Amino acid sequence: MRKYMNLRFGLPACIFLVFIALSGISYYDNLRSGEKHTLDTAISDALSQAERLARTAQSELTRNKAQLDSDLGVESTDLRIAALAVVADDGTIQATPRVDWIGKNIAQTVPGFELPQLKAVTQGRLPDVQISEGLPRRVRVVTPFVEVGTQSKIRSLASGAVVLEYDLSIGDARSRWEVQKRWIFEAVLAAVTAAFLSLVLYRRVALPLLRIEAASRRLSEAPTAGISVPVSGPFELRQLAVAFNNMAEKVVTARQDVELQSEKLAAIVGSAMDAIITVNEHQRVTMINGAALEMFGYTHDQAIGLSLDAFLPTRFRASHAAKVKQFAQENTS
Repeated sequence: MRKYMNLRFGLPACIFLVFIALSGISYYDNLRSGEKHTLDTAISDALSQAERLARTAQSELTRNKAQLDSDLGVESTDLRIAALAVVADDGTIQATPRVDWIGKNIAQTVPGFELPQLKAVTQGRLPDVQISEGLPRRVRVVTPFVEVGTQSKIRSLASGAVVLEYDLSIGDARSRWEVQKRWIFEAVLAAVTAAFLSLVLYRRVALPLLRIEAASRRLSEAPTAGISVPVSGPFELRQLAVAFNNMAEKVVTARQDVELQSEKLAAIVGSAMDAIITVNEHQRVTMINGAALEMFGYTHDQAIGLSLDAFLPTRFRASHAAKVKQFAQENTS
């Protein structure tokens, strides 16, 4: 898991997650906007449709009911319509595309309908809109009318209302599908963008850094080898590659100087007539000349790595080790 938490994968993954989060917020906002648009459109259409049918019922209910039935049949082809009826002020259904509803009470055929609502509409002469937020969502419009009277009466006293109820499930499903298509497009775009960014980061940033990392390992394993990296990538990485190449060149030069000095020192020590032994901080032999080997009777391979105590009489070993340690710390003898 840790190997993916790097610049090549980590940054594109973060950007992808940000895109997904933003597209999720956009999805929710568009979904709410779509539902609101569906509701507003349904209310507007239902009011217009119910008003048109109320005018027809007002003039044709008693004089030409067949025309009213025909208009109701045409209007009922709207897939949103869940209930459509022309009712008297007492709730009796006088006309509807549902033949089995004729003569029944509207409160018995349309769930949730209340007769006080009908009474308030017919008395107030104003349409009423009710919205049900359940599943599915519904919009109910009740629009009043007063029947046209006979030739002897300009207007009769009979009144009624057009009850129209929309089921918004189809509109909501269509709105959700449109929003989902947009969200899928945005998610695919985010994935493609993240993949493209990952590729660009790998080629322009990660790959030059990996080359410098590999060259650093080779330089630590073989300091004398001529190691360099290509100068490529963004400006900062090119500067880093130039600095690394300069450092590698200086390391090789310094290493060669150290080896040359070591060879000179070894030549001087080896040709000395006196016995010379060099030890490290653990008082282990790191260099010994021929005079010392002859004096103590060791070969070169036997002597390298031995403790300095091997070259001292037993009675001097404890005190000599302490003195060498003190000398290393205080540089005094």
